[in-house]
Amino acid sequence: MSEQNIHVIQQLFEAFNTGDFTLAEAVIAPEYLNHEALDDEEERAQRRGPEELAASIKWLRDAFSDLHFEIQEVIAAGEKVVVRALMTGKHTGPFMQVAPTGKNISSEQVHLFRLIDGKVAEHRARRDDLGMLLQIGAVSFHGSQGAASSSYAR
Repeated sequence: MSEQNIHVIQQLFEAFNTGDFTLAEAVIAPEYLNHEALDDEEERAQRRGPEELAASIKWLRDAFSDLHFEIQEVIAAGEKVVVRALMTGKHTGPFMQVAPTGKNISSEQVHLFRLIDGKVAEHRARRDDLGMLLQIGAVSFHGSQGAASSSYAR
């Protein structure tokens, strides 16, 4: 079971790397919920299934050309799979209300997936969004106290 679940997650990351939505459709459950997709819980609850994943893939690939996830570590137990991955790309589209900067990003992330009947039903992640915003120049730190300024927050 664990090896099968790992293969499913590898296919999911391949969908992000290639933009091939058909790969996503094959591995995503109709009730799939991405806890990281939106800040608004009501809106997030309404966006489910393969359509939600396709929207996330499109959004990220539009924001970062050359988007690539390199899986660095995988742990699988029962219905859960945890992935440590490195996301890289070039900021060529809007991201978190930040206009394209043309800067390269590299962000280590941890993703937790829950699978049901061989399909991804749920996703959570821990990402370094602040680090990505720093890399694209949307925020910067000044002085010894670490005071931050942000074009993003304005």
